Amino acid sequence: MTLQSPTMHFSQRAQARVAELSRWTEKMKHTLLLLGGTLLLVFACCAANAQTQGAPFSRGGPDPEAQRVDAKITKVISVTDDHASYRAYLVRWKEQEVAIVDSRANTLHKEGDTISVWARKRKVSENEQVLEFSLTQPYVPYRRTETK
Repeated sequence: MTLQSPTMHFSQRAQARVAELSRWTEKMKHTLLLLGGTLLLVFACCAANAQTQGAPFSRGGPDPEAQRVDAKITKVISVTDDHASYRAYLVRWKEQEVAIVDSRANTLHKEGDTISVWARKRKVSENEQVLEFSLTQPYVPYRRTETK
């Protein structure tokens, strides 16, 4: 039977502690790498969303030909059937009246309000273009209540 010296016992404990810290450090490296990668991905997604927020899309991404226009509402068209709604606005654009459809029916602008719309020309054939108009504001997940 051999007796261990107190320094040997301390040395073994220190080595065990160093090994434990080394394992913990490796785990933390992996955790930090995963966290960093996740944050980088979130940042990239937010940056991409900020570039296209509210812009009308064509097949290749945001449409560089679209023009943002502030237009005054001359008439509101609103229809409700059971729980389904339709809402559109007639606005003045280049001295003409055009309709802007709120496809989600989630805005409640009034006659006389000024709204921002996208106006763009889209080529449909070699010799023909159509005009398209849409609201610039992004989808709002709730509907404001009308004030009476």
